[in-house]
This record gives sequence, structure tokens and C-alpha cells, in this order.
Amino acid sequence: MSERGDPQLVHDLGEEFNNLCRARDRHARGHKFEVLVFNLLRRYGLQPYMNPRAAEPRQIDLAFRWRETDILVEVKWREKPIDASDVDDLTVRLRRAPPGMVGCFFTMARFSEGAKRVIEDERRKFEILVFDPKEVELLFRGQHHIDKLLQAKRDKLRIKGKVWFHRSEGAQRITEPSVIDLPHRQARFRSQQTVTTAIEPDGRGGDHVFALRIPETGWGLMGDFGARLTLMLTTETLPELAELFEVLHSHLRLTGMGTFAIHQAGASWHGIGVRELLAELQQWRARYLRAHLSSPHHPEQIVYFDACRNGWVLVTSQQVLGANYVDNTELEIRLPGFPLDSTALLRLCRGIGCADPEMNQVCKKDHYIFSFRKGRKPILDVVDLIVESDGSRKLVTGLVAKNPFLDPKMPLPPLGPEQGEELRSSSVIICSVLLHHPVETKVDHYDLVKAEAIWMAPKPIIRFTCAWHRLRIPA
Repeated sequence: MSERGDPQLVHDLGEEFNNLCRARDRHARGHKFEVLVFNLLRRYGLQPYMNPRAAEPRQIDLAFRWRETDILVEVKWREKPIDASDVDDLTVRLRRAPPGMVGCFFTMARFSEGAKRVIEDERRKFEILVFDPKEVELLFRGQHHIDKLLQAKRDKLRIKGKVWFHRSEGAQRITEPSVIDLPHRQARFRSQQTVTTAIEPDGRGGDHVFALRIPETGWGLMGDFGARLTLMLTTETLPELAELFEVLHSHLRLTGMGTFAIHQAGASWHGIGVRELLAELQQWRARYLRAHLSSPHHPEQIVYFDACRNGWVLVTSQQVLGANYVDNTELEIRLPGFPLDSTALLRLCRGIGCADPEMNQVCKKDHYIFSFRKGRKPILDVVDLIVESDGSRKLVTGLVAKNPFLDPKMPLPPLGPEQGEELRSSSVIICSVLLHHPVETKVDHYDLVKAEAIWMAPKPIIRFTCAWHRLRIPA
């Protein structure tokens, strides 16, 4: 039997599934999803039954027979993740069923770590198999065969004692380029470091991220308002965070100029590129050793900012160190207006397990721009250069500098609700260079000419622009 399914076999069901993803009536959608799963099982010759009485007086959604094994199915489509209580409810039904029956979830909600642990801990008493949103979509697209998935899930649970999902083995190697479809960074620090380390003077840690580019989203054409999509996600591990970025890149096309910040009490790390962010999160011990930090007591805060087609995207999260655990993940997408065709955004939301996205209106007034006047432009003390390749040449397109705003005499540019106070929380700043120049040329000095900020989620994304003076080209 082929591992892949047959797209023609389930083509009409796939169309119904796509329509269901766009449905607004949540109650009706739940029942229709149950019918769709029933029809999917029947297409694959698995003899399903609706509302079986195997667990009376408890109700069960479906049952089907697979290779002489009877399986009870719970079908779920909701925003709330499947948690331990849902697994407990299914085990109660299995207790009332004839011996040897297996439980199964078909869910369009994310499956929590707590629910996985219950299944793994109780596997000697009850077998429960789980199909998550990605696998459900694969089945309705005819891109995988249900027989192969059932066999793999049962083998992993019985032999390794683990709940298994189709993509999980490859996703664990988050730093391996061959298994992650993510953009390569276009710029790098001349020092060859992946990140630049900033000491937080007040010891609190910030929540900002420096941007090399804040893309023009065409506000002038759309008036004073744009659109914002904010999603709270149930990402729980680094592989799941990597998977989120893969989905974002697949639907929105991230760039190689995305910037990130990792904040801890007393220090922060700033870098370029989503691959580099994932690598730094995984290698946190080496990062703390380089910064002479030991025994961190707080989760580190993660901020990633990038352009996406004609808008911006911000991902924030936090990593619990030593536990390979990520939580409080939030995604915000900002667009110049409400899209006439929201199909792409709906596919994105379905891909990350959010079935009911809502877009809100946002005012452009949270984008602040300040130009430094002649004679009052802070002169920068450069720490490192940011270099991009342009064919055979290497150009300086940005730099890292000591933060001039740590001097209390230096006026802060008014950049939003806190009037730029966030600028005093970092020992360094990152700037883009107004006019790029070859890396081998010498510059007398750089000074700041512009500061701008936008507020998302609500984090300040800060972009400084500097200009060089007295460029000297070597003979």
C-alpha cells in the first residue's frame, strides 16, 4: 500500500473541508466535521459507525474497524487545545467498552503537552491515537494514507511509549537547513557572531527589537487605518516554534532581513535571521556562558520581527530554560488594509491551528518617526558592522553601536507611549546605514539621522538610521 493517499479518492471531501474551514457557525461546523470524518473513513474502507453504543451510557462520536481492531473516535473542532481532561473523558468511555478497543482523536485543535503525557503514562491500560490539524488536512487532501498513519502511531505508542505526529521526527532537528524551509539571512555581523550581546543597565531586561527595515505598507493609499490580525498560539516546544515559522514563511514569505531579540534579566541578545534565532534558542547554555550569566531564574522573552509581502509580522514568546518548553506565543500580522480575498490568511490560520481568526482595525498613529536636527545628531561609537553581499562586493548596510541614550543628558526621541524610555534599557543599539558603502572603505564617523518605532503586541519595534561622514576609499 502506498504511503501517500489518493487525491482523487477524497477530492470532493477536500472541497467540503475547505468550505468548512471558512464557516462561521461553530456549532454547525462541529457536527459537519464529524460527518466529514465519517465519510473519510468510509472512503478508505474502514466501516465507520455514527454514535455507536459501545461505551453506553456515555456517548461517543464514531467507531470504525481497522485490521481487526475496533477504534472509538472523538471528533473535535474548537479553539481550546485538547487537554488532559479530554483524554480522561475518552478513557472513561474506553473503560465501559469491550476489552481491546482503542481510542482515537480527530481534532482541529492543538494537542497539549499535558494530554500527550496522560496518553503516554496510561498506554498500558488504554491505547489512544491522535490525528492533529496538520494530519487531518493531509488526509482530506489525499496527501497521506490513513492506514500508514494508524500503523505508525500505534507502533510509536507501543514500542517507544510516545504520542507521534507525522512531521515530528524531522521537526526535532531545528537547526538543520535541509528539514526547515526558511529563508537564509541576507546580512551578517562582520565579526562573524550570530548575535550581539547587550547588557541591560537596570537589570530588568527589555521587550523591544531593533529593525533594519520597517517596510512601507502604503498607508497613504489606505487612509489612516490598517488591519491587524492577532493570534494566541499553543506552541509548547522549540520544534513547534520552528514549525510555526515554516508555516508563516510558506504563506507569507518571510525575508532574510528579519531581526530578533532574546531578553533576560540583565542581558539581551540581538541578531538577524529566523534560522539564527532558532539556533540561539537551542544553544542557550553557550550563549549564557559567553555573557557570563549563570543560573538564570526567569524564562527568556523572545521577539521576532519581519516583513511579509506588503505588511509586517511579529512573533513573541518565552522559553523556559532547561525544559525545552515554549509558551505564551503570540502572532501579530499588520496589513495596510482589510484584504478583499482572505483565503491566504485563512489557510495560514488553519495551518497553525487557529480556526476562527478575527481582524481588527488599527490606526497608523502608532507608527512614530523622529528626525534628529543638524547639530543635535548623536555621534555613534561603533561596536560592529552589518554586512551584505552585492555580487562580488560586500557593503556595509548597518552597524551595532554603544547606546548614546544611556547618557541622561541625551534627549530621548519621542517614540510612542513611553516617550522613548525603552531606549535606556540596552547597552547597544542597531542601526541601518542610510547610504551603503564598501566594507573596505574608511569612515570618519557615523551619526544618527532618524529614529522610528511601531508598536505591536504591544512591543516597540525600533529602527535607527545613521549616516556616514568623510568616506575615504583606499587607493
